[in-house]
Amino acid sequence: MTIKMSDGKVFYIKTCSVTKEEYKVEISLMQFLRVRSGKELIQNIVPTMSPSQREFIKSGTTPAEWDKLFEEP
Repeated sequence: MTIKMSDGKVFYIKTCSVTKEEYKVEISLMQFLRVRSGKELIQNIVPTMSPSQREFIKSGTTPAEWDKLFEEP
């Protein structure tokens, strides 16, 4: 996963190993700093994001990768 900063925004970017498409999540610089501090729950920092977007920020796992990991055999 790559983290890029531009104009007060932070972008988490990764090419998904399942879909081969770029997956990207954007947060503000202030939110990024709060997430990195580890002092707050991510759902309190970015409450409008979906759980899968928050998981991507935390672990770098895209929604498609998560689905692939836990698919039924």
